[in-house]
Amino acid sequence: MSLIEPNGVVARTPWRALLRLVRFGGDRTEEGWRAMSEWLTPGLTMTEVELANVRAGQGFRLAVRWARPLKDAELASFAPPLLAIYGGASVVSDPPAAQRRIAVLLPGAEVVVVPGAGHGVRAQAPARVVDRVVGFLARHDEVPHGR
Repeated sequence: MSLIEPNGVVARTPWRALLRLVRFGGDRTEEGWRAMSEWLTPGLTMTEVELANVRAGQGFRLAVRWARPLKDAELASFAPPLLAIYGGASVVSDPPAAQRRIAVLLPGAEVVVVPGAGHGVRAQAPARVVDRVVGFLARHDEVPHGR
């Protein structure tokens, strides 16, 4: 299993981030979405296609609440192998807390924290993230016998 910037699932999303996301959500202008994007992924600019997708989703109403951290037993039940990748400068996750928790509950798991990257770590460090995921999958690619 590969998790890329799984905010709120392993460690709690910081309250200040949730409050800021709510504030950004109230500004549905193009400038508001671009400001939120810059906050989440500093240095990256939304493409016109990405902005069009954001505009298309503005009418969508989320039926579930914010992600809640999995309970210890839930997280520990993940069968290795597991790779979790976080942006070291993420504003919506707590990479050090997630790394500590995964180390305790899933000692065989791999955790990568990409320094300077935010929530959009895959877009900010594409080669590093893709290479790490592909390498991880190659090391754990098991084909059942007889197939």
